[in-house]
Amino acid sequence: MGLFYNEESLPLCSYIIKMKTKRETKQLFGMGVVFVLLLGSCLAESSQKLRVGNQPGVVETASNDSVFIHMRDYKVYASKFSGNVENGDCGLVNFDIDFGSPENADSGKIKGFRTVSVIKFDTVPRHTLLTAAALELTDSSIVVPNEQLVSSLEQRNTLVGDVYFLFSVHSRQDSLPLHFNLSYNPDYAPPRNEQNQPVYDLFYRVIKEVGASPQPTAPTKYYNAFDLKQLIDATQGDSLFFRIRYARSYNKDTTQINWASSDVYRYGIK
Repeated sequence: MGLFYNEESLPLCSYIIKMKTKRETKQLFGMGVVFVLLLGSCLAESSQKLRVGNQPGVVETASNDSVFIHMRDYKVYASKFSGNVENGDCGLVNFDIDFGSPENADSGKIKGFRTVSVIKFDTVPRHTLLTAAALELTDSSIVVPNEQLVSSLEQRNTLVGDVYFLFSVHSRQDSLPLHFNLSYNPDYAPPRNEQNQPVYDLFYRVIKEVGASPQPTAPTKYYNAFDLKQLIDATQGDSLFFRIRYARSYNKDTTQINWASSDVYRYGIK
């Protein structure tokens, strides 16, 4: 199962906030297009306060009512948090941050984190990257029974630590539960780019649970998180290169899949 969304539930993406100080530009990187905020409801009473929505994060430390959450390019800390989370949980985080507060005076450079008030934590299912146990999933000639086609992958996908957040769009004909799989073949020597670095093919396949009770709704957009630690540990160098291959359509007699591919993603990992 994946976390599903409609358009209205993804109002905020990522921001560049230009502060009143002359020397500093505070940056928050996240999913999708980057917005420069000059005016609007996202700003609180001061230009140093901001509400941020739907940022992918991984819980690093949760104890009592406080939490540390690892984001893509920074870490946040909330001293008061009422959510029921455990270390390693993944989610989309909404939070308020006051850059003018004493806790954020150094922009997190010394402490290594920024202090925020978490408003909401929507849990995203975390899955294991499949390898030898699921070789049929990496065989593009095999049509997996009950496969759900993928219409597209969103640009907001990102790597947070060892976890890859993947947002996909589907065309649904029914409301059966879906199972999301990301896999690669470790025995296959990946092609190399111009810098002689391997570019891995990761296969994203979605399987319908035939025979299960239909869900109340049939969402078309899902968010899932996949643990890429095994792949990262096997990668030499300071960057990980990969592309996502996914089933876009069938041929006329549905005996073969027409595959689509994302661009090659590059993420710093060291």
